[in-house]
Amino acid sequence: MFKAIVFDMDGVLFDTETVSLASWKETAPAFGIDEPSIIRAHTGCIGLNRNDGYAWLRKCFGQSFESERFLDTCKVAFDRRVHEDLPLKKGTREILSYLKEHHIPTAICSSTAVPVILEHLEQTGLTEYFDRIIGGNMVLHSKPQPDIYLKACETLGFEPKDCIGVEDSPNGIHSSAAAGLMTVMVPDLVAPSEELRSLCLRVDESLLSLLDYLRSLE
Repeated sequence: MFKAIVFDMDGVLFDTETVSLASWKETAPAFGIDEPSIIRAHTGCIGLNRNDGYAWLRKCFGQSFESERFLDTCKVAFDRRVHEDLPLKKGTREILSYLKEHHIPTAICSSTAVPVILEHLEQTGLTEYFDRIIGGNMVLHSKPQPDIYLKACETLGFEPKDCIGVEDSPNGIHSSAAAGLMTVMVPDLVAPSEELRSLCLRVDESLLSLLDYLRSLE
């Protein structure tokens, strides 16, 4: 039985990975990048914090690539889009309401910086549902390293083995599993491979499916 649940944010609670990809596609032509290349780069960047994102982009496009300027430009496009509409993933409000009603501690464990996480939660009225927030700016290396999930469990006051980690991306799955959490994948832009499935307690098609599982444990 689990004692706490730790959520990734982008692609799990918010339907923001599709917004992010659209922002990258919008930005790519100005940097001379074609669409197939930008899709591959974006997929590999999901779950990385800012520092690791810079390194990944230089690996994709060469050491002279202006990673910081590229991501800054993408952020402007992303912010414009989410300011108009910040969509939730199916089941977000339902599962958070269930956990709050049952007094189950929750945390966000996201490679996104804390100030942005707080903005998103305030915009959607979800702030009250989380006991702890761990962002990518709080660790040197984020996902796929386990550091950020270990920090989340420490701040919640539970051993990783007693926590569920909910993720959508390969980087996130590897991070949660390496930290020792019971890992659940709710796929978004990346389909679960056999290797990812082997690291997971289960794979759910949506948060509503995961909610049904949690109810079955009562």
